[in-house]
Amino acid sequence: MHVEKNICENIVQTIFGIKDTIVVRQDLKEEGIRPHLWLFQDPHVPDRWLKPMVPYVLKEDELIVFMDCLKSLKVPTEYCSAPLKHFAKKKLLAMKAHDWHIFMHQLLPLCLRGLMDQHTRIAIMHFSCIFRCICAKVLDSADMGTLRENATITMCMLEMTMPPSLFDIMVHLIFHLVDELDMCGPVHTRWMYCVEHLNKVLKGYV
Repeated sequence: MHVEKNICENIVQTIFGIKDTIVVRQDLKEEGIRPHLWLFQDPHVPDRWLKPMVPYVLKEDELIVFMDCLKSLKVPTEYCSAPLKHFAKKKLLAMKAHDWHIFMHQLLPLCLRGLMDQHTRIAIMHFSCIFRCICAKVLDSADMGTLRENATITMCMLEMTMPPSLFDIMVHLIFHLVDELDMCGPVHTRWMYCVEHLNKVLKGYV
């Protein structure tokens, strides 16, 4: 549950440009990858360094389209909280784990349609599809091998487009979630969303 929240939050921070810092660009140079994204010196101002545009960050006009899509969404009652109120000027406000769950599964692929670089967009959409398969209510043990293969391919697609700062231990856990799914069965019989909702009700009585 918290793995999904942390991964989705990191992806949103990356596509919003929050994590596209000077340190991230310097890491690319130290690792010797993607030289077209390294910092370069301004020819007119010697002490000024510029950052080339990256394919994994939404442009200003794309960000407006992204926010307009969130604003126009109509969801069923208690399906999730209003997603737009949690995004303010490229900053993320507090959002519950269940809201991140819905955002990762349904809203993020929907809002990214036709935006940013095609390879980056497809990689994120595949990643959302992996989580939807993991959280499915009905599973076929014969599909576990295919799910593992798709998770591996999706991770490779993300590594080709996203910055190295995205890949922490939480992203690596996606492989272990697939193995846990094969051993323990469907996730919806084990997750804690219903318990958290009940705790909120109980706290209201105190």
